[in-house]
Amino acid sequence: MATIKSSNEHLTFNADGSAKEIRFQANGTQKASISSAGAFTSTTIDATVLTGNLPALSAANLTAIPAANITGTLPANSIDSAHYVDDSIDTAHYAGSSITLAKMASNSVDSDQYVDGSIDDAHLATGISASKLIGALPAISAASLTNIPAANITGTLPAISGANLTGLVATVAGLTDATVSASDPAVTANPSAVGHLWLNSSSGEAYICTTATTNANTWTNIGPGTGSITPFQGMVATGGTITTDGDYKVHKFTSSGTFQVTTVGDDGTVQYMLSAGGAGGGNGQFSGGGGGGGLLTATGFSVSASSYSIVIGAGGAQQANGNNSTGFSLTCIGGGHGGNASYGNGAGNHGNAGGSGGGACAHQGSQSWGGGAPTAGQGQYGGDSNNAGHSSGHIGAGGGGRDGAGVASNSGGTAAGSGDGGGGLVSTITGSTLYWAGGGGGNQFYEDGGDGGIGGGGGGCNASGGTGGSGGGSALNAGGAGASASYPSGQGGSGGANTGGGGGGSQGGGGSTGGSGIFIVRYKFQ
Repeated sequence: MATIKSSNEHLTFNADGSAKEIRFQANGTQKASISSAGAFTSTTIDATVLTGNLPALSAANLTAIPAANITGTLPANSIDSAHYVDDSIDTAHYAGSSITLAKMASNSVDSDQYVDGSIDDAHLATGISASKLIGALPAISAASLTNIPAANITGTLPAISGANLTGLVATVAGLTDATVSASDPAVTANPSAVGHLWLNSSSGEAYICTTATTNANTWTNIGPGTGSITPFQGMVATGGTITTDGDYKVHKFTSSGTFQVTTVGDDGTVQYMLSAGGAGGGNGQFSGGGGGGGLLTATGFSVSASSYSIVIGAGGAQQANGNNSTGFSLTCIGGGHGGNASYGNGAGNHGNAGGSGGGACAHQGSQSWGGGAPTAGQGQYGGDSNNAGHSSGHIGAGGGGRDGAGVASNSGGTAAGSGDGGGGLVSTITGSTLYWAGGGGGNQFYEDGGDGGIGGGGGGCNASGGTGGSGGGSALNAGGAGASASYPSGQGGSGGANTGGGGGGSQGGGGSTGGSGIFIVRYKFQ
């Protein structure tokens, strides 16, 4: 039962019954209540009518208090972690750099305070010293580790499978720096670098490349045999005009000089060719051609590191022998001049002796004259005259060449080749195929002049009724042709310069000189 009681000072509301409360309503809406326990509850309190100080109240159940409504300074240590609900304060509510190490008590944050994965690589400081690590690392996989220095691996590795290893070979031949062959290496076997191993599977020899130069490698024998394989050490020399023919050097002396060997090399031998000067042709009707200069040649001639004086002989003037040439302590004899025309029986009618002999002159009478004799091993005979009485031919004989005798004269002048000079020596010492030291052609009166021998011989002239002989070709320098219809003073062709060729017979005129000599050396330089 509810009662209202008043007195001079108090107004008393009484709600009888258990758990009953006194309610305050306005227009049928409850605004406040007082429970039987004395607790006052109100939905709205006008703060403007509150005066004085609020009594001590518990805020334990207060929620959603705006931070802007909190003023003043909290006392030290008044709020600790026990007053925070998990995840109630996130990073958005921290001022930049507001939490420093100085504000954190020692050991206040340990691994128990971190949620797994809450600290990533970006938040780890660099340079964490090993002294900060304690205890034993847990078992972790090293599958992604790379570039581990071998020096950092200690102890003995356990037995592991090599099933997935690549690049391993089971034979020596499979190595990239080794060769197994049935033959020895050549200097042109080019390895990738020094240290390359070469095994001869047939002989058992073993080699190591100790010098790697393209096509000039050195292979040192390290097996049971002897003899390493080294690049060829060529000869080095100076003097004359030097040309190259493949692996060979060619020195050509067209005038006197010095052949100087500075390095003998592995071979130490040369090929040489030395020719004296060719002789001049005879002079006068029916005169013979001059003989070619004496010529010597050889291969495998040994030389030393020294100087060799070379003298080149000049060609002989008309009716004169050629001059000698010297080299390597050898002497080649100048060619013998051609016989001179004469109606008498004199020594000048014969061809003169020399390296190769001169050709004899013809005769209007019944006399026959002999060709000049050669120097043994250096040339051939000059041609003989062959007259059996007066004829209209009057052909002088050809001079001898290095490899062919001069052709004899013919009384009638009808035999093919009558009075031609003898052929010279063919050689490839320069790298080209050339002929050397051909004989000069004989002079003819009515018929064509004799041709110069191949290899620089000069052609004989024709005095009347024909043409002069052609000069000998296939030479370093071809011989000159003889004059045609030249009576009373036609010239025979001169021998080719530096061929040792003989001059052609002349009809009372000048010319018909012999060709100068030459010295050629050939050797392997690589």
